[in-house]
Formats: sequence, C-alpha cells, structure tokens
Amino acid sequence: MAGADSDDEGEALPSLEDTLGGVDMVGETLDPRSLEAPSLLSGMGTPGRTAPPPVRVGALDAEHLRNSVAAKLFGAAADPVRIGRYTVLERLGAGGMGVVYSAYDTELDRKIAIKLLRGVDSGGADHSRLKREAQALAKLSHPNVVQVYDVGSFREQVFVAMEFIEGKTLRDWEPREGPSSEALVQILATFDEAGRGLAAAHAAGLVHRDFKPDNVLVGNDGRVRVLDFGLARGANDEPEPTSPSASDSTLVAGLVAGLESSDSLNQPLTQTGAILGTPAYMAPEQHMGRRADARSDQFAFCVALWEKLYGQRPFTARSVRQLAMVVIEGKVREPSSPKYTVPPYLRRALERGMSVDPDERWPSMEVLLAALSRDPRKRRRWIVSSVAAASMVLGAVAWLMLRPEGPGPCDGGERELVGVWDAQVRTKVESAFMATKTPYAGDAWTGTARLLDSYADDWVSMHREVCEASVVRKEEDSELFGRKMVCLGQRKTELEQLVGLLVDADEGVVSRAVVAAGSLNQVATCADADALVSEPADDERLEELERLIASASGSKALGKYDEGLEYAAKAVELAEAIGTPHGEGRALLVLGDLQSKRRMSAEAKKNLREALRRADIAGDDATRVSALTRLMHVAVVEHDVEAGELLADDARAALERLGDAPLLEADFYGHYGSLTLARDNPEGAIEYHRRALKISREQLGANHPEVAITHNNLANALTANGHHGEAEEHARKALAIFEAQLGADHPYAASSHNSIANSVLTQGRLLSWTDPEQAKRYFEQARDEYMKAVAIREANFGANSARLVNNLHNLGEAYRFLGDYERAIEVWERCLGLERANYKEKHRPVKLMTMTGLGRAYLASGKLERALELLEAATAIRLTRKDEGDAAGETFFAYAQALWERAGQDQDPALQAEQRRRAVEFARKAEAAYATAGTDYAGELRAVRRWLEKHAASVKPE
Repeated sequence: MAGADSDDEGEALPSLEDTLGGVDMVGETLDPRSLEAPSLLSGMGTPGRTAPPPVRVGALDAEHLRNSVAAKLFGAAADPVRIGRYTVLERLGAGGMGVVYSAYDTELDRKIAIKLLRGVDSGGADHSRLKREAQALAKLSHPNVVQVYDVGSFREQVFVAMEFIEGKTLRDWEPREGPSSEALVQILATFDEAGRGLAAAHAAGLVHRDFKPDNVLVGNDGRVRVLDFGLARGANDEPEPTSPSASDSTLVAGLVAGLESSDSLNQPLTQTGAILGTPAYMAPEQHMGRRADARSDQFAFCVALWEKLYGQRPFTARSVRQLAMVVIEGKVREPSSPKYTVPPYLRRALERGMSVDPDERWPSMEVLLAALSRDPRKRRRWIVSSVAAASMVLGAVAWLMLRPEGPGPCDGGERELVGVWDAQVRTKVESAFMATKTPYAGDAWTGTARLLDSYADDWVSMHREVCEASVVRKEEDSELFGRKMVCLGQRKTELEQLVGLLVDADEGVVSRAVVAAGSLNQVATCADADALVSEPADDERLEELERLIASASGSKALGKYDEGLEYAAKAVELAEAIGTPHGEGRALLVLGDLQSKRRMSAEAKKNLREALRRADIAGDDATRVSALTRLMHVAVVEHDVEAGELLADDARAALERLGDAPLLEADFYGHYGSLTLARDNPEGAIEYHRRALKISREQLGANHPEVAITHNNLANALTANGHHGEAEEHARKALAIFEAQLGADHPYAASSHNSIANSVLTQGRLLSWTDPEQAKRYFEQARDEYMKAVAIREANFGANSARLVNNLHNLGEAYRFLGDYERAIEVWERCLGLERANYKEKHRPVKLMTMTGLGRAYLASGKLERALELLEAATAIRLTRKDEGDAAGETFFAYAQALWERAGQDQDPALQAEQRRRAVEFARKAEAAYATAGTDYAGELRAVRRWLEKHAASVKPE
C-alpha cells in the first residue's frame, strides 16, 4: 500500500453533500420543547444586542426563542436572527449532521431552507472542500434534485442554503389508488423520478451515500426531489477500500458496537464523527467500511423501492450488527404479505441492484431505471390480439398522463434507449476503445458512434411513427401496431447486445466495430407489414430468446465466433422449447452462419437447411432468403457450383414473394456474384456485384463501410476479368471510405492498400513484355502500396503476426519484379518463417507461392542449391494436389529453369541429360498450366514456349 490518503486518527468531518442529510423539510411549526431548555434564558441580553458570541448548532434555537420571549416580556420588537443575509423564520427539523431552518432571502425575495452543520469549523480545510462541493451541487440543475443556492460561514460554523419545498417525504407518500395495478404504476413513476435525480448527480460526479425514503421529497406540485447528497467522509477523503479478510468482520463489529436495538437500524451510523449511512439502506461495502460509490446508491434505491412495493425491507435483523451480516451475505428475506402484486421482472431487476458484489449490479442508474420500465409482459401481449394490444396502448397512455410533465403518448422512444445507447453508455464504449491503444481506436470510435447514433435516431423516429399511426391517427389496427412494436423491440435488443459487447472491447472488437455497427438489421424493416411475423403469445422466454439471438449475431459481426456459437446453440435450444418456428429459424440461421465462419461446413449445411424448413413453416421469407444466401456461400467454399445455382433459384423466388427487401437483395447479389465467379464467369460476376453496389449505395449511403466491402468485391471480379484499371479505381474508393470511417491505420485500410497494389502490379506485369520502363513505375507504385499495408498490420498486430503473411508475400513479388532480389529474399524468408510459426497446415497456397518466389529469387541471385531445395519441394506438393493455373505454371517453370542450370554444372553426361530431360518435362507442364490461366498470362505462356523452342530440341526423348 503506497500510503493513506487521510489521517485515520483525525476526526472525520462532513463533506458538503452530507450537509443536506437527515432532515424532513416539510414546514413543521416550531416546538419549544425540542430546544435545549438549560440554555434558553441564560446570558440573555437586551433586544438591541449587536455582537452575539460564537454559537454552536442548538444555541441558535435558544437565541431565536430568547429574542421572541424578550419581545413578549418587554414589548420591544424581536431582533431577527440572521445567518448571513438570510433571516431565520423557524426550525424545521434536525438530522445527524445539523439543523434545518426555514429562512427568508432578503436579496432575492424568496423563502429558502438553510442547514447549519454540526462540527464543521469554518476555518478548517473541510470548509474549503465543502465550498468546492457546494459549487458542484449548485451547478447541478435537475428537476429531481433539490437546488443548492449558497454555502457560507456563520459564527465559525458552515451553512448551506437550498430550495424550500412544501410536501412530504417518500416514506409518508402513498399512491392515490391504494393497493392496485394503477398504484403500482404510480410508485414506479415516482421512484423513476427519484432515480433520475440520483443519475443526474452521478453524472456530475456526486454520490449520495444515504439514499432512503426520508431523503426524497414529493412536493405538493407533484415533483419528486432527492435531497441530502453525500454523507460525511474522513477528514481528507473516504476510507481506503479494504480487501476481504478477517479484518472486515472486526471493522463491522467496531462500527456497530453498542447498536444492538432495532431502533438503531433507521438512525445514521457514525464513526469518529462521520456518518457512514443509514444501516437499513447501506450496501455491503458500506457496512464493511469500504468506499461508497454510485453503485452503493443504486443498492439503497433498490432497498427503498422493494420496501415500498412489498411493505417490508429485503434485509431484516434485530440489530445493526446482525443486519450487517445479513446484508453482506446477501440473505434477502422472502416477502410474507406483499402490498402489491409485483411482476417477476421487477423483482429480478431489484435483486440485481442489491447484489453483494457491486460489479454484479446494474452498470448505472439509467440502466436500472430502463430495466424497471421495461415490462416484457407488455411488449409480448401487444401481439396477442387486437383487444389486448388496444388495452396496452391505453395503459401506456394512462401511465404517461400520470407523469407531471404530461408528455404525448408517443414520446417514449428516447426513454426506451436510456441505458441502451445514451451519453453514459457512449462514454463507456469510447473509454473501452481508447484503452486498447490501437492506432485507429479514435477513428474506429468516431465511425462506430456515428453509425449507432444514426441507428438510435432512426429507432426513436420509427417508434414515434408506429405509435402515432395507431394511437393518434388511428390508421393501423392494434394487431399490426403490436407486431411492429415487437419488431422494434427486436431491433433494440440487437443494439443493446452489440453495445454490451463493445463495452468490453479488445483490439479485435475495435477492428470490426464500425462494420458491425453498420450491419445491424435496419429499423425501417419494421414498417413492412407483410414481412412481420407473429410470435406465440405471452411466453416470458421470448425476451431471453431475442437476447441470445442478438448476442450471437453481435459476436459474429465482431469476429468472436466461439462466443457466438455458444449463444446460438442456447438460442436454438430455447426456441425449440418455446415451440416458435420463426424463432427456431432465426436461431438456426445464425448458428449455421457461425459454423460456416468456422469452416464447419457439414454442420453449417445441416442447420441452415433446418432453418429453411422452419422459415417455411413460419412463412418467414426473410429468414429463408438469408439461409439460402449463406448456403450459397458454403457451396462456393466447397466448389459445388451446381448446388449453388439451385439454391440461387430458390432465393430468387423467395425474394420475389418478399417484395421490397433491398438489403436482402444486395446480400443475395453479392453472394451470387461470388458463385458466378467460381463458375468461371467473371463478366456475370461483375454484373451481379455492380447490382449489389448500386443497392447498397442507395440504401446505406456512399460512405457506409458495407459499401466499401462491396467495392472491394467488385474490384476482385474486375481483376479476374482483366479490367485492372477499373479494379484499381474501386479498390481506391474502398480505401477512401475505410480511411474516412475507420481511420488510415485500420487493418481494413491495409486490405485496400493490398488490393490497389495487386491491380497496379498486374498492370505492370502485363506491360513488362512491351514497355519495361512504364512497367517499372507500376512495380514501384505497387511496392509502396504493399509497404503501407505491411506497416499498418505491423502497427496493429505486431511484427510476428500471421496477418502479415499475404502482404509480405506480395511485397516480395514487387521487389522481384523490380529486380531487387536481395530485398525479395529478405522479405520472403521472413514470410516463410511466419508461415511455419503460425500455421499447422503444410501446403497453404500462399506458402507454395512464397516457396516458388523465393526459389526464383535465389536462382536469379546465383544460389542454385537453395533454389532447387525450395522449388523441388513446392513442385512435389503441386503434383500431389494436381494444381493447375498460373500459380502451378510459375512453380513448374521455375523448377525447369533450375534443373537446366543444374544440368550445366554436372560433369556426368548421363546425369546431365537426365536433368535436362526433366527440365523440359516440367517446362511442358508449365505450358499446360499457363494455357488454362487466361489471357492475363499470355506473356508468361509465350516465355515458356520460347524457352522450349530454345532448349527442347537438344534433349533426346526418354
């Protein structure tokens, strides 16, 4: 331990927030019997006394009464008692840290409440701290927080001036309806306002430390206000957190020594002059003397709401000592005779808020309040029938009208997203991104936030539109309204689960975050009545099913495939238990897609086909199209193009039935373009990728990350068809989008640099046969682009990452074309080392290409033995695999050249003849391989044939 922040021996004095503690400001009349009688008349002077001596709390009461008595006895006007510029009117009440008076502010002509603190010396360091904290509280202007006006000194004591409120405490307040469902709504609305006050204070960096019903006022104006922020801490700071040990129990015993009666449960608990909280509402960490934070307030809030709902507290004991043990062990007492019928979702939300471990509570008050307002039964019952849906609408309107602000019945969209995507959640996600320290974290955060902000705005707008169409304009019946709201609920769950993954972001999550945010299912689909599918009515498990499906989808989008598989498997199991074909189809779809990502082709096909069957039963063409599209992808991976074509026919038919589904159509065209390319029809592939690009740009905008990916796919198809200039153009457009949305240092930018370089290098290779000087400029440009890609990947993944392999191989090619064999050898040897270190598979295509390139470079450098070693190994593998095409042609021809050169060094004529015969044999294999490679490799084919013309005639047939 580095050192204590406070003096444990010193007297703990109150923080400013504590100065507002333990008083009911409800306008009580002055009761002389509550004053300190022994000092009432002692030392009483004349009414004209001008220099009163320093007094403590309590003496002010005596002075006030003494002046009043003097006025009655002697007929003189009573001198008003003043605290600064404030004229004291009457004593309102007393708490553990001071006494509260009503007073009159002569300057601003208003009635206020003023609190004079016990035991805080105006000349001490704590007074300065109190003033700083008063300024923070004064800046906090929120309708659900009592307003602090001023803090100052009065006769060596500290006072705080604040808003005067007529009303009653939350403990005394009861709903108008008595025990009923309407009363439950009122309780939740009232506590919601109190919670908003706490949340606002937390956002300002303030912690209450003694939240309880007595510290919440329900004003006569109907507004709820939280008062008394911040319990007293130590003289300089809060206690240091202690680790769990035997000392904890000693500490608790010390805190509660002598507090063995049940009366002490409701009294502030003190230690060396510091109030630590009211035991009945204190969180476990407070009972153990640890640091209190916003989560401690959340615990107290849940205890108070539990008490109001059930008519008894969740933790009960006969003494503070026993209560501390019960709270620390998390022993919630089962309610015996609750006042209200409390729905299970409410109990679950409160139990989480009262978790022993602060980390297991809700992330913030906003999230807790959202959970308390998110009744899953209401959302599900919207789709039961038109009657049930209509009643829910009326119930929602009634609830809204109960609130003092009186918002419109369709103004609740923003509230629904509190704790899902709001300012506090944005800050957490941003912090998580920055903590990864990836070079592009800032740009990735900006792009992700932009997309999620837009998604949230779309959701709120759609929520309002759907509600107004049914509730206000009466254009749609309640059954359709219910189905649309269910769809919106699904979209919100998808957003919520994705954001939950982003909060725990690592480097991999940050790298995919923008694309993941852009891949969320569009909110606009909830307006398509024909595409909406009903779920079984009133099954409480549907909400969990939606969460699992959304978690699986989010994990997939962020590249966390193993986690996604776990979520998806659970979703399938739950959907089957519920018996919802629609849910089963969606769960099986995401499971099969994840299995495809993991190259589990057999399992993927099985589950995607089952998803098709379930989608057919449910009449869910959207899921059907998606499943067929993903099966097409599996067919491409397995080189089963005939099966892929049959699947494409079915997908077209489903798209026609579905009608207007542009993004599903774009997804289909993208996959069909890949299938068409696999069928050796690059012209057709280009056409389908162009369609996908057109739709994506229209639906998502020209600068969306998904549009960049489509540009890249089109570039690949153009390259395959020899349109290298246009391919470079689309690769550069993709790069521009990635740099704008993700940052110039993002790995996706590296991929675009690599694609650009590939196009440029190919253009140079084609020119090299006719214009070597121009070709050299292309090779230099390609080299520079490849170097950018390598630099970005090294910065992001380290110098030994397998992600460098492809870029390093390509960079070696650029050096070889430039004739810089020394650099080419250096890069390729490094590439080969990374291959061996990172991949178990011995015969990866890139490895074979690297072995070939390295062999050619060694051959050109005069290092024949090393060249032969590499080329012989690569040739043997290609013969085993029966490879064809340009890659095989390059390996065979390089090996032929090496064999011929080796033959020239042999002294044995027979051995020399055999080497040359084999050289010609492999040159002919190269000729056959290049002949199947297309027109782009016509130059290479001519070079092989010229070599054969020169050498083959000198070799006698075997």
